[in-house]
Amino acid sequence: MKQHILIFSSIPEDVEILVRALEPEYKVNSAAGRDNALKIALSDFRPDLILLDFTTEGCEVCKTLNDNAKTHRIPVLFIKEAEKREDEIKGFELGASDYIEKPLDTAFIKARVKPHLELKRCCEGMELSSLDAVTGIADRCRFERVLELEWRLGVREKTLLSLLIVSIDYFSEFKKEYSPAAADQCLIQVAKTLENSVNRPMDFVARYGEEEFAVILPRTDMKGTLFVAETMQKNIKKLNIANRCSPIKPCITVSVGAGTLIPSKTFPPSFLLDGARKSLEDAKRKGGNQVKGLDLRASLPAVSPDFL
Repeated sequence: MKQHILIFSSIPEDVEILVRALEPEYKVNSAAGRDNALKIALSDFRPDLILLDFTTEGCEVCKTLNDNAKTHRIPVLFIKEAEKREDEIKGFELGASDYIEKPLDTAFIKARVKPHLELKRCCEGMELSSLDAVTGIADRCRFERVLELEWRLGVREKTLLSLLIVSIDYFSEFKKEYSPAAADQCLIQVAKTLENSVNRPMDFVARYGEEEFAVILPRTDMKGTLFVAETMQKNIKKLNIANRCSPIKPCITVSVGAGTLIPSKTFPPSFLLDGARKSLEDAKRKGGNQVKGLDLRASLPAVSPDFL
């Protein structure tokens, strides 16, 4: 079955170019007006991907979709003028996955759209079979597959890819003190809080280990990555889950390690994981309840063939 793309643009010439580029391979619909676009997006036949003009109405549609649980995971790509960096930043803040620059080019349109639809199809195929039994979020197997897909996309687009490893401080002691059932409830609350702390469809949260979670943040620099990590840390503190075993605080806290780079064919995704792991170890070594990060781009030239 063909995947469904919805176009919301007030410029007929742009709609014509987009339809001509995409229609042979995908089912394409266009919507006239904000309300009509939202009606289609929220219907039982929701699109797999949405293309929006970067206008006031387009931004409103993107925010509405991102705030709705039914449409939160639909990739949104903005159509924007080239050289307007501020539009790109605002689009990502609203929850957009990517953008297509004008003047519109058929090959570029296809190159931008295809990886997002591939990723969505892959994630949907794993939706039920790759969920963690305790928390209900994605498990490690699904995380590894999504990381591989995002890595390939980063190689193709030469865009930043960032990763967080989030570890609950003194979780083993908590589990012994309070009971395995209490530990499971703690994991469930932390998992939900982490998922609620990201707002873009392409951001991905998974359970990675006993007390660890991994977060994939495509197209995010170190500043943005650390902001997300600190937001997660603050939100988990607000849960106020008692932990009298912790010498840090009398409640559950987390340590977070971050890594960021531009993926390459010359080294594997494990390089990013290792960088985030080193950052996490640094945070733990300095007492826990901290966020540490490494911009790995500076270290890439020093990577030896033996390491790879």
